[in-house]
Amino acid sequence: MTGETARLVEGIRERARRVTSLVAEYQARLTLGLRPVEVTGKLSFLGPDKCRAETRIGGERITTVRRGRVVHRYVPKRGEVWKYSLDDLPQAEPINFGTADLRDPFFAVDEAGLRSEGMVDLDSRPTHVFVGRVRGGARHGVLDTRKGFRIRYRPRGLAVQVELHVDAETGLLRSMRGLDATGAELFSARYTIREVNVPLDESLFALEESAAAWRVIDMAETFLSSLNPDSADQPPSVN
Repeated sequence: MTGETARLVEGIRERARRVTSLVAEYQARLTLGLRPVEVTGKLSFLGPDKCRAETRIGGERITTVRRGRVVHRYVPKRGEVWKYSLDDLPQAEPINFGTADLRDPFFAVDEAGLRSEGMVDLDSRPTHVFVGRVRGGARHGVLDTRKGFRIRYRPRGLAVQVELHVDAETGLLRSMRGLDATGAELFSARYTIREVNVPLDESLFALEESAAAWRVIDMAETFLSSLNPDSADQPPSVN
């Protein structure tokens, strides 16, 4: 990252740090699997590190709660809770639309190679364009939809380039797009900011008590198991 880009990034982060809460809607498209999957949802954020997303993906309703670095993903149709820490499973972060911290548009990017591509007008708002690579991204999740929605992890790496659109006034992430080495799109997401710096109740980010009896799946352990080719088709471990 050049000195000019570094100064631009720091200015964006300074503006974004003034946002203490927000509500946004998002649309995403994943093409990592056998067929494209459309994602829609609503994201609520309360600083410094609480997120809640109510999402429809692959025909299923999923609620995701992030408190700090720990993520709980509730899948009612399956009676499952997918649990992981972003410290243990950083590979989940680049496509983790529901828990993305929109105040840090560069959350999934290796900043060493980040570069500015100028500005565009997005929905009548001045918007910065950045291009970079997924941070630490040697291995990424892929969607296996043959037997319903499921994220599986493969040891085969994907070279992912990310294009980011960042609001020039607020410093918030507006959209992102991931491309493979051939230029084919792997994922995209677009955020519509509805409210900024509004009061949000802490209870919105509480864990789901109704799911106390559901199966808890350790996604980090599942990912590590998937790195062994002999266990690639084994079911996720259940706590």
